[in-house]
Amino acid sequence: MKITIETIPFIEKALGFKLYDWQRAYLLEESYSEPTGRAVGRTTAYIVKLLLTNDRVIDSNKNEDIQQYKDLQSSHYGDIFKHELRMIDDKLTSVGLRTCLLKPKKNVLRNIQIGVEMNTDKLQLKLRAISKHTEALADELDWIDNSFTINEQREQHGLNPIEDGDKRLCKMEGSE
Repeated sequence: MKITIETIPFIEKALGFKLYDWQRAYLLEESYSEPTGRAVGRTTAYIVKLLLTNDRVIDSNKNEDIQQYKDLQSSHYGDIFKHELRMIDDKLTSVGLRTCLLKPKKNVLRNIQIGVEMNTDKLQLKLRAISKHTEALADELDWIDNSFTINEQREQHGLNPIEDGDKRLCKMEGSE
């Protein structure tokens, strides 16, 4: 896309500030005098022009792309440039301008929240009922462990077992 005078207000709205005269001229490909020194807006203007006019897609995940397009050839500048590139891209696209930056896909699951509401009144009543009967159940299981069948008792006293194989339980002497 070619940056026109009509595009400038959208760029300024996206960035949140007015461009310097030289930045406007640079973006419009008019003659200008580039200022010297640091923090004068060169990188901002360069990134805006790169994002809006470059014919090739720039993949912000590919280090080769960042190294190719960064405006300062310093070994530690790549991460700073990538951050600025993505930040300015977000601002430009938020006002509807199309850019050439391929951004990493956002993890849509990261922001999902799940809430569960449930009525636990019945569950609490069931747990209370189980709790009440647990003691009685434990007592009955102990009674079974300490008891024996009628045939076991008969055999203990030397008597013949009953033919039908009576399995009724009897309490052992001395057990409660």
